[in-house]
Amino acid sequence: MPEHSDNIDILNEYTPDIYKILKKHEIDVVVVKKNQHAYQALRDETIILPLILGIPFSILSSLIYDWIKKSFSSSRLKVRIVIKDATGNYREIQIEGSPDEVREAIIELKKKYEQTI
Repeated sequence: MPEHSDNIDILNEYTPDIYKILKKHEIDVVVVKKNQHAYQALRDETIILPLILGIPFSILSSLIYDWIKKSFSSSRLKVRIVIKDATGNYREIQIEGSPDEVREAIIELKKKYEQTI
């Protein structure tokens, strides 16, 4: 099972699992014939570094998102509408309130405007 290089047996990351499976099926196996052995590292910084940096930053971004959502949930809108009436004059209407209140006010204005036409 081990690979051999410069009088050192190199064990890959699957060696312990294969050894356990073979022992489970009562197959006698000697994993290392010599005292000198090393595990081959197949996990380099391109795999581990994103995990080390990614997990804390994803937690931090989640906390910031929740804070922003909580802090700005009671939003107030301020809308300015300019309407040209039948005589050609312009009228300015300002609406301020919660999104639902502004939506209702715009619907009422639309109804009144449609009745005048």
